[in-house]
Formats: sequence, C-alpha cells, structure tokens
Amino acid sequence: AAAARPAPLRVFILTIVLNCLYAVFCKSIGKVFLMTAASRTSLNLSAGYYLGALLGCLFYFLIYVLAASASQLTWNITFGSFVIALLLYASSPASPAVLTLTSLLLGISSVMGMISMYYILGVIGKKHDSIRYVRCSVVIIGIAGGLAAILLGKLLAAWGERSSIIAVSVSAVAVVILLMLSPGLARIYFHENWSDDSRKPEIDNEQNYIFAKYSLSRRETELCRLFLEGYTMRQIAGMLGLSYATVNTYQTSLYRKLNINSRTELILMFKDYIRP
Repeated sequence: AAAARPAPLRVFILTIVLNCLYAVFCKSIGKVFLMTAASRTSLNLSAGYYLGALLGCLFYFLIYVLAASASQLTWNITFGSFVIALLLYASSPASPAVLTLTSLLLGISSVMGMISMYYILGVIGKKHDSIRYVRCSVVIIGIAGGLAAILLGKLLAAWGERSSIIAVSVSAVAVVILLMLSPGLARIYFHENWSDDSRKPEIDNEQNYIFAKYSLSRRETELCRLFLEGYTMRQIAGMLGLSYATVNTYQTSLYRKLNINSRTELILMFKDYIRP
C-alpha cells in the first residue's frame, strides 16, 4: 500500500497563521481588556465571560448541525464577536451594560476559536494520517502564539487607559481587515477536501491511498475523481469553472502520469475506487 500523503504545506502554514492570530487576538488581547475592565468595576464580568463560553459551545454545535460551511462560519463568528466586543469597549469603557456585553462576546469568541483550533488540527491530522503534523502544529502554535500572547498581554496590561483604547481600536481594525480577506482565505484554506470530512462522523482515508503513489496534483486528483464518477469533460469544466481547453490539458497531464490513454483504462486502473 502507498504511504499516506503528508498534509499540504499551504494547509499547514495557514493553520499555523490562523490559530496564532486567534491566540494573540482573542485569547491574549481580549482577556487583558476583560481583566482591565473588571478592575474598574464592581460587576462580575467573569460570569458574563463564562456564560458567553457556554453560548459559544451551543453555537458551535448548532453550526455543525445546520450549516454547510461550518469551519469557515465558526472562524468568522469567532473573530466577528471579538471585533464587536472591542468596538463596544472602545466606545464606552465605563458603561456597565457595555462591559457585560463585552465579556459575553469575548467568552463566545474565546471558546469557539479554541474548539475550532483543535478540531481542525484533529481533522487534518486524521485526513492525512499524520500524527507528526498534529504534534508539530500544536508545538508551533503553542510557542509562537503563546509567547506572543504573553508578551502582548503584559504590554497592554502596563499601558494606561488611553493607550489601551488605542490598542483596542487598532486590534479591531486588524481583525476587520482579516475578515475582509476571508473569502480569499476560504478559497485556499477550506478548499481542501478535509473541510468536507470535518462534517462526517468518521474519516475514510482508504480511497486517498489509491491516488497517493502517482504524485497527482490537487486538481488532477479532483479531475480523476470526477472522471471516475462518470462526469464528462464539459460537465467538469462547468462544475469547476474552467474552460474546456483547461480541463483537456489537465486530462492530458493526468493520463501521462498514469501512463494510460483512455477513460476505460482509467476506470480499470481505479476500479477499487468505484463503489456501488
């Protein structure tokens, strides 16, 4: 049997970047402002934070039951609730209602991001049968994200209120920009087929091994699957948003790597892939 494919480099990098951003923004900056706000009021903001955490767990469950793009939506809610919380805090840092709502939103963003982070790592690691990927990701995220979170947290805690408000505004703008880029991020980060597997009760890697030894590109593998499912080149072109000539070029490259000349040979080669 062919060896399992390692996790794609771009998925590895984007996982690290996204989770480090979460650690820095939601876990450090958000928590620091919550602690700063709690020191200036008699309100029990921790209660609001933990209530938000419970709501975050509920939202996460409902999203994965009801939504089609669950992974993307959970990250958008994570960073979106964080941005709203900071903007509220910056607009009225002394208002009890604002402080309570801020703590609630920070609790939601903190827990939803934490669940998403480890769930995605687990799914990708399982998809590619790579415990090394999971271990490496956790270590890098822990070191890079954790150290940055501690340093930024201490820096913000030492600043005065005016500087803190400025830092809040800058952080909010930075996350808004990130959310504006999320469609482009989604096209790359969530395009890999592990995203579909994140909604399944169990991940089946058996079919991945069939393609692994041929060194096919992602697009060639995608084309090969569609050919085996019975789609024509024109149908595939429409499904993937490609021209017929581009699909034909991919088909030529695919056949060359597989050392075959026809669809019939392709079906015979991967007959184990085709299931009733």
